[in-house]
Amino acid sequence: MKRIVVTGAGGSKAINFVKSLRIAPERFYIIGTDCNRYHLELSNSDKKYLIPSCKDPEYVSALNKIIKEEDVGMVCPCPTIEVEAIS
Repeated sequence: MKRIVVTGAGGSKAINFVKSLRIAPERFYIIGTDCNRYHLELSNSDKKYLIPSCKDPEYVSALNKIIKEEDVGMVCPCPTIEVEAIS
């Protein structure tokens, strides 16, 4: 089973992306991250992490820690601002 991190997991883009993954024939273990604990609860991910905002200097290291600990094969940053922070 492929393991994927979806950032901004409580946002509309991420919620729709996770819905698409759930109906795909291939199975995914989805790890959602968000900096807002209330938004994070909206995510239908298998596991959820509250992480710092992408504007926080600790954002990339927090995300990298999750990627390493969860043996993630793909990261899908959903909010545009997080795409910029990761790249």
